[in-house]
Amino acid sequence: MLMSFAAISVYAEDIPLVLPTGWNDAIFDKIAQGKSLKTVLAVLDFEGQERISRYVEMSLSDMLITSLVKTGKFDIVERNRLEKVFSEQQFQASGLVDKQVAEIGKLSGAEAVIFGVLSGATNQKVDKFAYDLMQVKIDMDIRAVDATTGKILLAEQANGNAESKIITTADGTVMSGVKNLDALYSDAARDAIEKVGQKIGSLFPLLGFVVNVDGDNITTDVGLERGCKKGDIFIIARKGNEIIHPVSKKHLGWSKTVVGAIEIDSPESGMSTGHIVKRKEEIQVGDIAISYTPNK
Repeated sequence: MLMSFAAISVYAEDIPLVLPTGWNDAIFDKIAQGKSLKTVLAVLDFEGQERISRYVEMSLSDMLITSLVKTGKFDIVERNRLEKVFSEQQFQASGLVDKQVAEIGKLSGAEAVIFGVLSGATNQKVDKFAYDLMQVKIDMDIRAVDATTGKILLAEQANGNAESKIITTADGTVMSGVKNLDALYSDAARDAIEKVGQKIGSLFPLLGFVVNVDGDNITTDVGLERGCKKGDIFIIARKGNEIIHPVSKKHLGWSKTVVGAIEIDSPESGMSTGHIVKRKEEIQVGDIAISYTPNK
């Protein structure tokens, strides 16, 4: 047991009591307005999907939406709202520039917009003597743009791969393995999309509230359905006073105090309980919990 506490103590020293990457003071405004803490994303259709349309029935954008929703961090703009924006602004689905993408985000109510291009889709059969190895590779370029500032949040290339052994008889009859490329292209596409989903997910923290304090045991309203896991670290912060520019009187943000950090011990449906691993001030009900991902 002593070894266990020592390990936690060493790890706790590595947790900085600062707001994690992806924090935005606009979150406090959403709280005041009673809005969801999830980031609102617009996911546009991928360019170049016709390269694999004969093999993959589900659209790449739908695959990505599924991946993003599973993180518990995002609300997705409905497709009919995006279609309305495209129609009213007479935007073309292909060849969009970042400025247009940001405008689409603003008009659709999104905080960020994700769009991509399927840049490559190849397959090859490799002779392994006893069997053939069918390999499929998919390449895609993904961008995420902040709808408010037009800033590029992510510009990433993702590669997806899938392969299958094919064993045939002397007359060419397939005994085992794929008989067509549909499944392999779908698997390669999902492989690339999952990598993209993880990258996008890492840009935005998982957010919730402290709902109960019992000594060093802290309960948040972030549960299993939002992707909370045993061992997750959350930074606990508290909102202070509004910051107003002295000349323009423009709202700039809020003062914040980071009061501690907790490690999740027991994630459940609708909530999770953990223990304090680092403390600066006493944690209180109503403090905000912000997921922390160590730099790798």
